[in-house]
Amino acid sequence: MSAGELLKQANQLKRSGKLDEAIALYHQVIEINPHFAWAYHGLGDTLAKQGNLDQAVTCYSQGLKVNPNSAQLCYSLGKALARQGDLDASVNYLQKACHLNPHYNDLNGTSKQSSVSQRLAEKIFCIGRNKTGTTSLEKALRDLGFKLGNQRAGELLIKDWALRNFQPIFELAYTADAFQDIPFSLPYTYQALDQHFPNAKFILSIRNNAQDWYESMVRFHSKLWADGVRVPTAEDLKNANYVWKGYPYEIRKLTYNISSDDNLYDKKTLISHYINYNESVCDYFRHRPEKLLIINVSKPDDYKKMFHFIGKEPIAYQFPWLNKSL
Repeated sequence: MSAGELLKQANQLKRSGKLDEAIALYHQVIEINPHFAWAYHGLGDTLAKQGNLDQAVTCYSQGLKVNPNSAQLCYSLGKALARQGDLDASVNYLQKACHLNPHYNDLNGTSKQSSVSQRLAEKIFCIGRNKTGTTSLEKALRDLGFKLGNQRAGELLIKDWALRNFQPIFELAYTADAFQDIPFSLPYTYQALDQHFPNAKFILSIRNNAQDWYESMVRFHSKLWADGVRVPTAEDLKNANYVWKGYPYEIRKLTYNISSDDNLYDKKTLISHYINYNESVCDYFRHRPEKLLIINVSKPDDYKKMFHFIGKEPIAYQFPWLNKSL
């Protein structure tokens, strides 16, 4: 079988998720024809999917030795280097890809080094749970000129989050400067983001106490999906049209690990979840205090703390308080 035929089979295996088999075939292709640049690219992509970034970078680099003018190899190498945190080298290869093929300008947002560097390095992830002032925090960041991520696009990634497939979340995070709410406010996401974006900063918004958070969330959901008075039932949530029909129900099942439909708003369970989440975040960053800011948007002094944390001058005296009645 020719190298070209083996390459086609390897690509099909890669697309179907049979990564180990694909890797074996790519190696066969390279043994047959060590000057086949596409084989190095396919092998690099497959290794990157497995999280073997060092090997992926090596493969892309070998491919570029064979074909130094491959825009696709430059682009893939640039992305892999960004995931490793080597931002300067990443920018160089992304710029070269844009120069070789203007199509990659659209994928990067721009070919200018300063802009690409910012998108790869200067991220702000607001990781406080919903109903902790995240809407006010979003407004404050927008007022400063930060580009906020598309919240609906993030909400659509809930099933990827449940499977701990963070790659789609990383891809979304390349599209803007700051992000909040689902899936960025869920457990495990902040650890993955911290590893993927080594220069990112994290803001944990909290309420005065867990009881305040619980009551605010229940009031908000009651107004959205019940009658504004009673606690929403499983049927209310299954019939709710938000993102897709039944999304609010799925969220509760996926994020709070509640097995019974009888009490989806069990106070003890939810308060325990809220406390454990905040404690886990603080514990994770305990040796790197410069990475994490804890704020309460109802406190004016915390507004100033946020500006100091992100290196900006305050433009007001306190956070804009949105959804206050909720």
